[in-house]
Amino acid sequence: MYILELTFECYRDTSLGEAERAIVHYLDMLRYQGQILGREFPTSMHEGYFVSRVVCPEQDSLHPDNQSELVALAEQGLHQAGLLAPKLHLQGADLLSDSTDPCAEQGERPSWMLLYTSFLHSCSPLRCGDHFAPIPLYRLPAVANGDHKQIIKWQEDWEACDQLQMNGFIAGAAISPDGWRS
Repeated sequence: MYILELTFECYRDTSLGEAERAIVHYLDMLRYQGQILGREFPTSMHEGYFVSRVVCPEQDSLHPDNQSELVALAEQGLHQAGLLAPKLHLQGADLLSDSTDPCAEQGERPSWMLLYTSFLHSCSPLRCGDHFAPIPLYRLPAVANGDHKQIIKWQEDWEACDQLQMNGFIAGAAISPDGWRS
C-alpha cells in the first residue's frame, strides 16, 4: 500500500461548503472503486487549495485507467465546484499495511479468490487464494451500479460485527452482577 497526497487547487472563487462536498464525493467514488482504502481521509485547507491524504493499494491506483465512470463524473463535479483535478504526490510505501497481491506484477491471475476481512484490516477484502494477499477491487469488473460499493459495504458491516464480537466480553463483564458495587 502507498500513501499519497491529493492537492485540489481552486481556479475560481468557491464556497467552503461547495468545495468540501465535491472533494468528499470524489473521495467516496475513489473509495467505492477500490482506488483508495479506508474510511477517513484527513483533508486540510490552505490558501487557495486543499490537501487530502489517502492510502492506495498500488503506486498507480489513481491512474485514469483504473477509474470508473462514477469517478470521472465526480471529477467533473470538482470542476463545477471551482477545483482542478487533484495533483498527486506519492509520499511512499505504507509500512503498516498489507502488500498487494503479486500476481498482477508477474503477469498472472490468481487461480482462485475469496472475500476476507476482520476489524484489523483496512485493505481490499478481495484476496488471492494462492498468496492470501489483497487484490485491488478496480482490477475486477464493477459489481453493481458501476462500482464496488456493495463489496465495500459488506466489508464495513463484517468489520463492525467482528469488532463487536471481539470486544463483547468487555460489555459482559461490565454488566455482570459480580461487578456491582454497593
